Amino acid sequence: MNQFFAAGAALLITITLLGFGRKPKRLLATKFSGYRYVNHMSLVYRSEPAHIEKIKMHSDFFDFQPPKTAKEKSNLRKYMKGLICSGSEERLLAMEIADKWRDLSVLPILKLGLRDVDSRVVAKAASAIARFKGHSQNTKNIKLVRHPLNVSRMR
Repeated sequence: MNQFFAAGAALLITITLLGFGRKPKRLLATKFSGYRYVNHMSLVYRSEPAHIEKIKMHSDFFDFQPPKTAKEKSNLRKYMKGLICSGSEERLLAMEIADKWRDLSVLPILKLGLRDVDSRVVAKAASAIARFKGHSQNTKNIKLVRHPLNVSRMR
């Protein structure tokens, strides 16, 4: 008899807990405002007029001096990370700075540029990252360990 009361109490508790539980979400999403709109014109490579290229040649980064102190390097990295999170022109500027800096610390930013939506940013990042291909910094620091000549006696 006690078993029936225990089973009934357990059934009553499970029904009340399921009743107070969360309601299931809808299977179909009706709001499309949450999706990001992709501007298809940004996927097309546009050549710039000659006067814009001349303006870019005389910009502040044409005579780019790489940072010398650790604080300057850190500030430039933060500035570039801010640029990479902005619009397409700012991301292109970040790729130009990374191209002119030629430091290994800009590789993560260049890798982000390779996955960008804008084709100009991808092309600039690919040309900037090309100089780092095939060069490994770890091979210079590795020292070859030679075994002693009588290694067979040691084992």
